[in-house]
Amino acid sequence: MFLHKRWCHCSLGKRTWYLLTLKFAKAMLDDWQNDTCVGKYLKTIFENKVNKNYQGNVDNNSNWFNPKQYAGFFHTGYTGMKDRAVMLSEC
Repeated sequence: MFLHKRWCHCSLGKRTWYLLTLKFAKAMLDDWQNDTCVGKYLKTIFENKVNKNYQGNVDNNSNWFNPKQYAGFFHTGYTGMKDRAVMLSEC
C-alpha cells in the first residue's frame, strides 16, 4: 500500500526510479538466494562488514536511519535486524 500511494503522487521520472530500484533489489535477492557469482560476492562483503564507529548525532531508537556497519557500498547492521541480512544503499 505504501508503494501504491507514492506511485500515485510521483512524477513519471520518480516512478521510473522506483521501478528500477525494485528491479535492482529483486535481482540482488535472486542472486543471493541462487548462490550465483554476484550472490557469493554480496555474501562475502556482508560477512566482512566493518563497524562505522560513528559517534555523532545517534538515535539508538531509530532502526532505518542509524546503521551500525558498512559492507562494500551498502549500509548494514540495523538495530533489531541482527539475524537478517539487510543491506541498504544510498541513491
